[in-house]
Amino acid sequence: MPSFNGKLIAVNGQVGQRADAPYVTITIDSSKVTVGEAAGSGPTYSSRSFSGAGVSGFDPARGARVTGPLTENASSVAKGTLGAVTAITGSVSCGNQVPGTTNIKISGSTPEGTVGDFTTTRVACVTTKYGQSVQVATLTTIGGQPALVSVFILKYINDPSVANAPAFTMSQTLQNAPGHFYTRVPGSGTFSVTDTGGHIDGDVIEQVAAGATPHTLHITGDATCGSRSTFK
Repeated sequence: MPSFNGKLIAVNGQVGQRADAPYVTITIDSSKVTVGEAAGSGPTYSSRSFSGAGVSGFDPARGARVTGPLTENASSVAKGTLGAVTAITGSVSCGNQVPGTTNIKISGSTPEGTVGDFTTTRVACVTTKYGQSVQVATLTTIGGQPALVSVFILKYINDPSVANAPAFTMSQTLQNAPGHFYTRVPGSGTFSVTDTGGHIDGDVIEQVAAGATPHTLHITGDATCGSRSTFK
């Protein structure tokens, strides 16, 4: 995966079989491992994150080893009933990872400026019990500053509780500015998701606090997945 500090390894999965089990994300770069856990949604959403320096044998295309204590990172999000993660040990083998390709363009202005061309990019097809998605993660610039942008094209088919979820979303992160999240303008544009990639051509609107004026962006292009993942 692209990051501000070069490429990193990401490991994602749900812990246990219960529907409300925490979702865990482990990210590893050349000097740090971070473990994040999250549960719930909307007003019940909770999360915690922990980091440590115990990384060795790091190769972003092949894998890494991690071992050592973890320290909790500060967060403004409620912790809920999530437990503390105090240490980590083990190894990751990346398998046959392929980055994929995309010609997606984003026009319009974010709170920090316009979005530049995509550079280091990973495109993945993900299938879960809820349906399919195409996930585009890229390093780019916003207003001339380095930025990470993620575009998700979503096709939920198997769960009535998420049937009205937005068909595409976007998030942006700058190193020295708050992040922003955008969802599809209701009824805007077209999108498609297949086993090998996706297409998007529509508007997304920034999610802001009541009374604030949101920014609107237009996203258009195709994405061809390099790697595919399936979660039951």
